[in-house]
Amino acid sequence: MPKLDRLTPELQALQNRAQAADLPVHICVDREYGDGEMIVGVYIDFPCDRDRRTVRVPKDHVDDLLEENFEDIRLIDDLAAFFDPIAGTITAFVDNPVRSRRLSTLPGVEFKTSELDHHLSIHEFPRLVRNAWRLELTDHQSGLGVEFLPGTALASAVLEHPAGNMVCITGANELTHDLARELLEETIHRISFEFDVTYGLPLRIPRRYRRREVMPFEDSTKVPEFPRNEYAAEALHLYQYGRQGGQLPTLEFLAYYQSVEYFFSYFARARAVHDLRSTILDPAFDPSTDRDITRLLALAGAGDGSQSERQQLRATIQSCVREEQLVEFLSADEGRLKALTKDKKIRGTEKLSLTNQQSDVREQFANRVYAIRCRIVHSKMDGGGYEDVLLPTGPEAAALEHDIDILRFVAQRVLIARATRY
Repeated sequence: MPKLDRLTPELQALQNRAQAADLPVHICVDREYGDGEMIVGVYIDFPCDRDRRTVRVPKDHVDDLLEENFEDIRLIDDLAAFFDPIAGTITAFVDNPVRSRRLSTLPGVEFKTSELDHHLSIHEFPRLVRNAWRLELTDHQSGLGVEFLPGTALASAVLEHPAGNMVCITGANELTHDLARELLEETIHRISFEFDVTYGLPLRIPRRYRRREVMPFEDSTKVPEFPRNEYAAEALHLYQYGRQGGQLPTLEFLAYYQSVEYFFSYFARARAVHDLRSTILDPAFDPSTDRDITRLLALAGAGDGSQSERQQLRATIQSCVREEQLVEFLSADEGRLKALTKDKKIRGTEKLSLTNQQSDVREQFANRVYAIRCRIVHSKMDGGGYEDVLLPTGPEAAALEHDIDILRFVAQRVLIARATRY
């Protein structure tokens, strides 16, 4: 992207302050039109845990940044949230997933009456009320203050989030990234539960997931046509349910898993039939020996539903996805490859090895998927023999991103494998 030939005083001031704070900043032309008009992009790499996250700040929000100590902002993982370790504050957007009522309608909400014109018409008044209120809560034991209010221009700019309601937690000392996330989620979960019980108003912190795509669809020149395939309706419903769960990674993961699970019995039985046929046709097979008959009985038992769920998952994946196909998809994205072969951000899972000649990558991935599935669905207090439950709102849930990518790809292959033409 081309750089600007000359910066405005505001952009120059922003660049100077960012560079002084060791914040990488890039100011460039995003788009230029024939009449000389251009769209300017301001990109700042804010700290986010042990990494950085690039934020595109709209040019008309530059003044909002300059009015605040934006240099002290630290982003919080995948959440629409940031903290300021110097001020001891945590700021996040919040929304109501069931849209039952507005925060501004709760008892105890204070309105900034100085900003309201009491001569407004009945149609104009609600609009101003939505932007001139606050609700304050105080934890008298810890000294924490919690304030709900309309989202600020600074929060919208830094968090790349549309205007809405936000929460600001104050009085938090010695904040680190992990402490800020833990404090924010614990506080909002407690408040949300009691708001839900008392007012029917649950709250959640929106998440920021990058837009994930399975394949480079933009390269396809295929002209759309009416589908000739007919797919299993139940499995397809589950797949579509997962496609709508981008804000809920554990839900999305389980939806794709259930879409694949729908076909377990078919592919487990088909695998057993194939193995039985291969064994019987093997010239070395001797029906007069107990050893070979016992082996045959074991293979026959594999097709009667006695296989474990893990074994059926392996059989389904191996029946519908070629190993080189899975490796190609895994390797198509550097972040995906690194997450599944080098990182270990999800407890109870093993990294995939693409060079292990003794272990099929499809089997490795099936084992990984099953381990994650168990951590999501088993939530017993004593662990139930599994690692701690994989919570839907923790950093491990955010790390599911690439596993979800691959599981969705597998679900597509399975649905296509059992499709019929009409």
